[in-house]
Amino acid sequence: MKNYYQVLGIEEGATFDEIKTAYKEYVVKFHPDKHNGDVFFKERFQEIQEAYEYISNEKQKTNSIYSKSKNTSYQSEAIFPKVTEYSASQKEVEEGEIITITWNIEDANIAILQVYNGYKWISYNIPIYGSKEIKIIEFKDSLDIILCYAYIPKGQNLADYNLEKSQITITRKKSKEENKNNPWLNFIISLIGIWIILYSIGNDLLHLSEDNLKSICFIISLIIAVIVKLLDKKSTWI
Repeated sequence: MKNYYQVLGIEEGATFDEIKTAYKEYVVKFHPDKHNGDVFFKERFQEIQEAYEYISNEKQKTNSIYSKSKNTSYQSEAIFPKVTEYSASQKEVEEGEIITITWNIEDANIAILQVYNGYKWISYNIPIYGSKEIKIIEFKDSLDIILCYAYIPKGQNLADYNLEKSQITITRKKSKEENKNNPWLNFIISLIGIWIILYSIGNDLLHLSEDNLKSICFIISLIIAVIVKLLDKKSTWI
C-alpha cells in the first residue's frame, strides 16, 4: 500500500492545516497545465489528489472516533468548505482573448470549474487551489464562470451532494467604435447643436423674451432632431 503521507511529504501526525499546506504546494508544483500536459506530471498530480483525499478521510475518521469517545452519542465533525479567493484577470473581454481564473478553496476535496458562453456548458476538473487560463472562443452577451466545490467523504457519491457554488460573470468589451456611435449620445449632441443654431438666429430676428425664445428653440430642436433620427436608417433606437 502506498504511503500517502510520503507522497505529500508530511509526517503521519501532521495537522489538517499542515496537510492542506503541503497539498497546495504540491498541486501548484506538479499541475499538468504548467508542464504542457506531460504524462509524468499528470500521474504525479493524480497521486497527489489521491493522497490528499485518503489522508483527509483518515483525519475525518480520527476526529469522529475521538468525538465518540468523549460523548455518549456518536456525532462526526462536519467539514464545511469555503472559498478564500476567486477572481478573474479581466471582467470585460473580446473573442480571442485569454483570461486567468484564480481560486483557493479550503476544506474541500472536489472542485469543478463550469463555463457557460451562452451556447453550451464546458466543465473542468480542477484542484482546490490554483489558476487556469481560458481562451475565449465565442460567447453571447456574457460569460458565466462557476466554481463548484464540496467535501465528499470516501465511499460517498458526488451525485448525493449539493455542490457549493461561486460565480463570476464576464461581459463583452465595448469597442471604441461602439462607444463613439452610441445612438443616444449622437441624438443629444444633435439636439444641443440644433438648439444653439436656432437660438443664435432667433435672438437676432425675433423679439421675444429670453425664456420664451429658449423654450421655442428647444421644442423646434427636439422636433427636428426626432425627424432626423427617424430618417436616418442606419440609427437604431434603444
